Amino acid sequence: MRNWRRLALADALCLEPDARDYLLTIADTARGPLQRKPAAQRVKPVTQQLLDEMTYLPALVVGRCLDVLAWNAAAAALFTDFSALPPENRNMVRLTFLDPAFRTLYEDWQGVAKECVAHLRLDAGRYPDDSRLAALVGELSLKDSDFRTWWASHQVRAAGRRKKTFRHPAVGTLTLASQRYAVEGETDQYLVVYAADPDSAAHDSLRLLGTWSATSGMRGR
Repeated sequence: MRNWRRLALADALCLEPDARDYLLTIADTARGPLQRKPAAQRVKPVTQQLLDEMTYLPALVVGRCLDVLAWNAAAAALFTDFSALPPENRNMVRLTFLDPAFRTLYEDWQGVAKECVAHLRLDAGRYPDDSRLAALVGELSLKDSDFRTWWASHQVRAAGRRKKTFRHPAVGTLTLASQRYAVEGETDQYLVVYAADPDSAAHDSLRLLGTWSATSGMRGR
């Protein structure tokens, strides 16, 4: 299919930008094997330094498949102690579906989980030969019926700015806005920062969380 025909199809279907990009990507893939096997991802020391300077703002760097590549102490306090997990398990999609604590952490677990699946589907279109992604999809399909259902729906969407409400065991309920920034000079690496509205109860809870992370031994990486 020529490029203009693919664009016309996307227009006719009234696709959102992420779904539009996904359609064009899989159309290119269908023309022949791309052999796009991505290299392992690493985080530069200066990026980790930036994370560590954010004492009261949970922040992490995610890569392909929503792998957690780096984080600060506040993010470890908010989500989980990533350093205690095997590297292959430091993945937001896997944790969201297979870690019972994550199911209770999010007030709207289903909405967060669906967003994870849609983002993973987007990566699948970009990297059809990624064995890491294939293994993750296979594991989740076997272990979680919700994932199987939502994966089959072929929804695609990149993670963006949105608010999430957390039910944290140490500081209670807090609503945080997340913002994603591309890491300069890196492919498929994004800095995700969580913040609360000024003068809100959640803002005070974040300050408390930062203090708690320092006293509980949480650390970044």
